[in-house]
Amino acid sequence: SMINRYTADRKIRSDDAYTPGDVGGKRPDRAAIVYSQRCREAWSDVPIILGGIEGSLRRIAHYDYWSDKVRRSIVVDAKCDLLLYGNAERAIVEIAHRLAAREPVQEITDVRGTAFVRRATPEGWFEIDSTSVDELGRVEAHVNPYLMVSDQAKANGATCAKEDEAEAVAKAAEARGSASLPLPPGEGRGEGTAQPLRFMPNPNLRRKVETPHPDPLLQGEGATPVQDASTVAIEVARPVSTRIKVPPRDRSVIRLPSYEQVRADPILYAHANRVLHLETNPGNARSLVQAHGEGATARDVWVNPPPIPLTTAEMDHVFDLPYARSPHPRYADEHGGHDGATKIPAWEMIRFSVNIMRGCFGGCTFCSITEHEGR
Repeated sequence: SMINRYTADRKIRSDDAYTPGDVGGKRPDRAAIVYSQRCREAWSDVPIILGGIEGSLRRIAHYDYWSDKVRRSIVVDAKCDLLLYGNAERAIVEIAHRLAAREPVQEITDVRGTAFVRRATPEGWFEIDSTSVDELGRVEAHVNPYLMVSDQAKANGATCAKEDEAEAVAKAAEARGSASLPLPPGEGRGEGTAQPLRFMPNPNLRRKVETPHPDPLLQGEGATPVQDASTVAIEVARPVSTRIKVPPRDRSVIRLPSYEQVRADPILYAHANRVLHLETNPGNARSLVQAHGEGATARDVWVNPPPIPLTTAEMDHVFDLPYARSPHPRYADEHGGHDGATKIPAWEMIRFSVNIMRGCFGGCTFCSITEHEGR
């Protein structure tokens, strides 16, 4: 809704490609939040299920370009009961049947591809710190393309001048008498004397086995058997067991840095966003949880793993449904057409488009497909 109303320079657009007649200003800012709140005001006891790409990409704390700050999860701001992200055909059907059976929406917490608010981690779940999934790294400051190199160095407390460095090198060369002389101890690659490399054996890689002597493996082919029945110690190489007991992935939840932490620290924000990207593969993704608020107002935003892709039969069934394949009749003119004053430019672009893929194997940070539909 924001990109439809504002340009990249944060100026109000004069048009809106998703509105009949290409008329701008017909929808509020952050429409998903506004519409959810209005629904809550009108029908406080009706479950609110939020979907679409606007909510899907904002399921955890996220950077908002328009306000230039980190905002809370849209689940918290919209006060919805459930958020469905990605391709949610299977989730929509399951939730609709469970609601029709009078199951409370607060108890529908096991559907893949959903996010919701809960107060605490339920029993039987293993909580994993996100730093064990992705190590924190350094975030480089963005380079201002409008500054000269010297200005950038000055802003960082450095200098582009090479005179001091050249003078120091010249003085060091004169002190040694000649560049061909060996470097003094402590400079260059050596420390004055050659030091041999020492390889220490790993005791965990070998074990001693008592075996009767002689051993055909030790004698070689054609050797004469020895009648001595004494034993000798043989070192046998063995692999080190690297199997580590880990909790089952379907009962594991990764604890992301809280909203307050990612808002104050850009490194933690980048870390949380990377973990979100790493856990987008429906085949091995784990649940995510992120705290919002502190004290009595604290609550967790719980994000279930992405939905399992549809089978071929399910995909055929979904795409064979009798869709109207046109904008809503409310937006048509008196003749039922969508041309002229009621033409929607965005529909003209996708009117004859064909789906070629769902999700993406890449992880481009500038694209929303992986974060929205999974890998």
